[in-house]
Amino acid sequence: MRTDLRDKFNQLFLPHSRYVLVSLLAVNLVVGVYLVSREQAPQQITAPLPAIQPELRLVDAYATVDEAASDDAVAQATVLKQAETVRECRVWGPEPSPEAFTELATKLRSSGGFPEIVSTKVRGRAEYLVYVDHLDSRDNAKRAAQELETLKIESYLMTQADKTPVVSVGVFSSQDRAQVHMQRVSELGYEVGIEEMSRSQTVYNMTAHVFPDTQAYSSSISTCAMIAQG
Repeated sequence: MRTDLRDKFNQLFLPHSRYVLVSLLAVNLVVGVYLVSREQAPQQITAPLPAIQPELRLVDAYATVDEAASDDAVAQATVLKQAETVRECRVWGPEPSPEAFTELATKLRSSGGFPEIVSTKVRGRAEYLVYVDHLDSRDNAKRAAQELETLKIESYLMTQADKTPVVSVGVFSSQDRAQVHMQRVSELGYEVGIEEMSRSQTVYNMTAHVFPDTQAYSSSISTCAMIAQG
């Protein structure tokens, strides 16, 4: 009887044992792949995260640049504001007399501008003397002056630096006019010459310290460096 049972078992299971073994191997393979995929899954999720960090640093860099630009703008505004509140030394003039600055000097003195009048000698406009020369003696000079007066030519007796007497027949601001008058007198038979006379005169400037946004500043002509250079 045992022999019969063994034969029946062999007949039922042995032909299918190969399929059972293949099925078990397949199940084991699927389970192994599943377990491996679960272990690798967290690495796939966390791996891209480091790529986000440069973008965060870039945002911080932009913020730093904006803050620096803002600080520069504030600094420039502060410098400009300080420049507006600093007095500058300015010059007014020139004028022929110091009294021309009386009114402005009074205002500047009351506002703390410390005005000061500066005098300067400058070369004036040249004038041209027409005179009768070579008269040899003072008596001849007097006689020539009287003759010229009768001819309606205004004349004055003068003595040059070397004590030579001459007769002035006119002083002119234009050399051309002096030449014309010299020609007229020389046609009367006199020896006539022209002498250029350079005259110096005193002019006045005023200096004071004023703020750039004032009317007094606008009416000035330059900085005090002009007076220093002069």
